[in-house]
Amino acid sequence: MKSVEKTESLKSRIMEVKDSFSIRQLVMVALVLFCTVANIIMDYMAPGFDASVFANPAYWISLIVQQGAIILIMLCVYAFMIEKESQSNDDIKKLKQLLATAHAKLSEYDLTQKFDDYVYVKNYQRKRKAYRIKMERKIFKAKTDEKRKMLETERDRGLASLQFIKVKYEKIKIVEIFSNATLISPDDESMADHMDKTTAKMLRNKVVGIVLFGVLLSAVTFDPLGFGWNMLIKTLIKLFQAAYAVYVGGSEGVRFACGNLLSALQNRAKFVQQFIESNKPTESVLSEMETAKKAQENADAAEILKRKKEMEERADDLINHQAQACPQSKQ
Repeated sequence: MKSVEKTESLKSRIMEVKDSFSIRQLVMVALVLFCTVANIIMDYMAPGFDASVFANPAYWISLIVQQGAIILIMLCVYAFMIEKESQSNDDIKKLKQLLATAHAKLSEYDLTQKFDDYVYVKNYQRKRKAYRIKMERKIFKAKTDEKRKMLETERDRGLASLQFIKVKYEKIKIVEIFSNATLISPDDESMADHMDKTTAKMLRNKVVGIVLFGVLLSAVTFDPLGFGWNMLIKTLIKLFQAAYAVYVGGSEGVRFACGNLLSALQNRAKFVQQFIESNKPTESVLSEMETAKKAQENADAAEILKRKKEMEERADDLINHQAQACPQSKQ
């Protein structure tokens, strides 16, 4: 009993120590330890520097490959943490579902074209605001009244023909609004697992990087080298680089998912919801739309069954015609 209690207390103590250290603190501790060890080891070595190595192409190729591997580690961890946080973060999942529902509502309320027009107007207003701010800055910096009046005339002329002027501004893109939403209609209750589509998507997104990485490694040759202090120092440096790349990629991935991505999803959901609430049909109109939709579905079903019956009758007539033709051909 005492041993069990001792084990549980030790486990709780370990968890307390673990929770008291963040990833950043652990990295800082590792950096201090690394620098301390490296500083001590340098007393047992004679550091040297050879500038002629920079004229050797093999040095640059090796440097690019080694540092490219570190960057690849950072990017892989970055993408992995964004995907992991997007799948595990409840707020992000709710916003994605909210956007998917809003997309379905646009179709259900027959607001797709109206939403396109709404986005176009908003983009025009943003472009006009950006152009006005740009010209106001130029007018403010003008040193003479003549230059100022000329810029004011140019501003007014530009505002009158804004659609023909290129202006840098934050453009709203419908495809971007719903890019992180699973655009599946709630009426489409698929019974297929879509394994072929999932496999194709995996190959398209992942196999290129895997193949390129394999080609890169196959082009690099490795010759055995003797072990020594120099090798140990290089190994420690590369381990530290890899650890720091993992930390940077992971922390930045989480920061992006919980910061930029979450904020963007909130703005998108708010933008679409405001439009739907302002343009949502009344209950009577929705009832009429539902009645018309059911009537159209019934008419479509009747037409489909009618065509099916006609095709079956044609098939029967063709079989009978062939059956009658066969005895005559035998005679």
